[in-house]
Amino acid sequence: MSVEDFRDARVAELEAKILELGPDKVAAFIAEPIMASGGVVVPPPGYNKMTWEVCRKHDVLYICDEVATGFGRLGHTFASEAVFEMTPDIITVAKGITSGDLPLGAMLISDRLIQQLGGKDADSGLFANGFTYSGHPVACAVAA
Repeated sequence: MSVEDFRDARVAELEAKILELGPDKVAAFIAEPIMASGGVVVPPPGYNKMTWEVCRKHDVLYICDEVATGFGRLGHTFASEAVFEMTPDIITVAKGITSGDLPLGAMLISDRLIQQLGGKDADSGLFANGFTYSGHPVACAVAA
């Protein structure tokens, strides 16, 4: 099987699973642009953009885990747009946000989601989030 055939089969598998479950029952697809936890696994060219397009087609949120690829590791602040030509709904980041000096993570939300949460067309704009241990002032100062 060629790399392109493998890529196309995996993208088709994602779309088939969304359709099997029902797009209204799939909240999000979470992906690392380059998988780091199992070794440095680089996806076939076009894979990330194609999975993002499937999610857009079925109104499924695309969450990009840029803990390993963010903050310049692929030559750009975030790899999603510059390297993989997509704009995720949510980007998760950590480590690089403080240059690894202190533990800190963050979630970045797209303009599209912000508009849905609280824009003029939103039904109700409430996004409440909190943790029992969050907003550590020293870690946030290091990130700034």
